[in-house]
Parts: sequence; structure tokens; C-alpha cells
Amino acid sequence: MRNIPFTVITIFILAGCNLFSPKEQEKSFEPTFTAEINGEPFDGSLFEGFARAVISTQGEHHLLSIRGVEFSEELPSYNEIMGVSVLYEEGRQKYKTRVDSVMYDEENYMTDGGSYYEKDGDVTISTYKAFEDEEGFVTVEMEEQDNGETVVSGTFEMRVIVDYRDDPYSQRADQDTLYITNGEYRLLLDDRRDGRE
Repeated sequence: MRNIPFTVITIFILAGCNLFSPKEQEKSFEPTFTAEINGEPFDGSLFEGFARAVISTQGEHHLLSIRGVEFSEELPSYNEIMGVSVLYEEGRQKYKTRVDSVMYDEENYMTDGGSYYEKDGDVTISTYKAFEDEEGFVTVEMEEQDNGETVVSGTFEMRVIVDYRDDPYSQRADQDTLYITNGEYRLLLDDRRDGRE
């Protein structure tokens, strides 16, 4: 009977070690997607689930799409979406953000490159694309994690020009060109390639 308190204390100590082990104390993954638009900060990683990195199969290509969404505090339904899509190649780390179209079968094509959108709820009120942007770039680094997930990270810069605008609603009606600089991202990869779903 004298050993019962000792046994109980030992069990609690061992259980406590398990409860507070480093593995359990790890914080959940926090995505990062930040940049500057014409010198003003953009943080597209504040709302869970809106900053994303998705890779999918398009014909013989793998399309990697990276994006962040920033919501306005002053305009409840207004949001800005910034992103880059690239034809991902294993081992390649730097890509151009210039917009390009690629046929991936006899009838279908896809567009890669950099873009920026303004939206009012679900309605697109402006689009900007990295047309003829020879200097823009995005870097891509894939990091396999011990838990089987993949983190994709890198930097980006691009110049996007207006492609469409609904002037009465656009907050950038006086800005036909946006210089996106100091872009950084670190996101969990959603791998939708054939055979990996």
C-alpha cells in the first residue's frame, strides 16, 4: 500500500512528459504571403485558408499556383488577390512572372505568370497581368516535412499592368501599373497532381 502514492506520482510525471513533449508543443503551421504594391504593404496571409499553394496536372505539365488575399478593414466586401502561376519543373528554382499561354492538349491551353485582382465580394472589379514583364521573377523551393507534408517557399517581384477595370469601384483607378516588390511566401502545398489526390 505504501507504494501506491509513489506509483501514482510516477504515472503523473510520465504522463506529463508525454503531454508536454516537444512534438506536442509545436505550433500549427502559419502561412506567409507578403509584398509591397507601389511601396504599400500587402499581407495576404492574415486569413486562414486564403493564402494557398496548389500544384495540379495539366496535360504533361504541372501547374503551381501561389496566391494571397488581403481583405479591407474599411470596405467590408473589398479584397485584393495577388498571385503567380508557373509550369513547375522538379529542381528548377527560378521562373519568370511574364504572362504566357501554353497548349496542354489539342483543344485546351493554360496561362501562367503574375496577376493581381480587385474584388467586391465575388465580383471582379479590376485585373492586372504581368504582360511583357521581362524582369519579374518568382523563386520556388520545396521542403519535404517529416509528417509527409510539403512546404513551398520563395520570393517574388513583378510589374503588372491593368487589363480590365470597373472604374466606379476600383480603389486603384489612378494606377495603371503596379510594381509588386519584396514578395515573400511560405505555404503548405496542396498537391493535386494525378495519383496524389
